[in-house]
Amino acid sequence: MTCSRCAAEHDGKKRWCADCETAYDGWVRQYASDMIAPALGGMLVVLMCAMVLPLLGTSTLVAVGGAFAGFGTLAGMTRLNMRRRRRQFLKAPLPRAYLPEPRA
Repeated sequence: MTCSRCAAEHDGKKRWCADCETAYDGWVRQYASDMIAPALGGMLVVLMCAMVLPLLGTSTLVAVGGAFAGFGTLAGMTRLNMRRRRRQFLKAPLPRAYLPEPRA
């Protein structure tokens, strides 16, 4: 199988080779603060659904559902961030050593 990023041959089931996955792992660590927005979004959903709505007179089932909704918000926003960063990494230029050799 060929790597979809650098066109190198590899024998894995993933789309990228081990070198590209390692390069991505090192690159994405620069953006560790991406976790702040999903955490705050999940907290706001839990705050509204699980704490404020029961104070306004809704049932306790809303509070239980609010916890699940907060987790879903956290998971969904994290996946969107991961997809965005992977696309951004794909648009970044390859280092010179990774460029495939010209075919004769």
